[in-house]
Amino acid sequence: AGRGLPQARVGILGCGAIARKGARAIARARNAELVAVASRDLHKCQRWCAELALPLSVARLGSYEALLALDLDVVYVALPTAAHAEWASKAAAAGRHVLVEKPLARSAEEARQMVLACRAAGVQLMDGLMFMHHARFAKIRAVFEDRFTWQPLRVTAAFTFKATPDYLESNIRVRPDAEPLGCLGDLGWYLIRVGLAAFRWEGPESVATRLHAANEAGIPLDADVDVYWPEASDELPAWAMASSAGDGCKGQAGTGPAAERLMTFHCSFLHPWRQWYEAVSLNGKVVRCRDLCIPQREQVCEFELEQTIGTTEIDCVAVADRTVVPTLDCAQEVCMWERMASIAASGERDPFFEDV
Repeated sequence: AGRGLPQARVGILGCGAIARKGARAIARARNAELVAVASRDLHKCQRWCAELALPLSVARLGSYEALLALDLDVVYVALPTAAHAEWASKAAAAGRHVLVEKPLARSAEEARQMVLACRAAGVQLMDGLMFMHHARFAKIRAVFEDRFTWQPLRVTAAFTFKATPDYLESNIRVRPDAEPLGCLGDLGWYLIRVGLAAFRWEGPESVATRLHAANEAGIPLDADVDVYWPEASDELPAWAMASSAGDGCKGQAGTGPAAERLMTFHCSFLHPWRQWYEAVSLNGKVVRCRDLCIPQREQVCEFELEQTIGTTEIDCVAVADRTVVPTLDCAQEVCMWERMASIAASGERDPFFEDV
């Protein structure tokens, strides 16, 4: 916490693994203070706090209701997805700003319930997608939101890891009573957010999912998803109109059918570790990120900008202009909590996080 800054008083609902990362980030944030943790099992809560060496000033509570009764600014709902709608709505009704772990909800209806509850109470709702708050992603969004030089065409992405047998047997992410969306909710939630950003938050028109593996309860373990956007409007910059009328030579668009505006992503608990995406503009500009969710280095995070010009040497060499864009010293989870704490201090809600 930073001296002289207003401190947002934060309480955590839940003592799972992700809440550990949240507690650490709150401790590192300049304008937030962890004041309470609650579990339905008081002994579990006490053990959890002891393992993290939390100061004794942090209240250890054996019920969620007891936490909501405290004088708090923000409640962090670090519970299984099945419990999000209930406890986010209760926290909002108690007048607390709400940060909810991802995926936000099991259904669009549950998400709508939380949005309406927070709007009615005049409090902020935010999900726990940390990369959204990274300074690197702000730079990437600046590329995507430049309508003159970025006309989104295609996004390809993957977020996978090879889970252990114990994980596939008992982790909450494979339990229908806790996380019924499986890999789609746990991993796909990140990927679709990237796609929405690349397409400037325009809603897609259709989605097709290919489920490759599920457990006996029907929880998705391995899936590919195609997300389709409507055809681009006619209001394109001159370069885009020109490229659409090319003669079919290498490096130019042909005169045939327009390419579909599409995102394809793979999410899986059964494949080796991958966390990357590539977004392509109609003019050939490419944005590429190799460590979407968890940065390879906290001190320096990068993404690539590439513009392929064509080929040379009888098509043996590709000619491209590639730039690596660094971002220095940004812990995304800390940035997320500092953003939430600043909203709590100002009292001014940011509707962006509800709209996406």
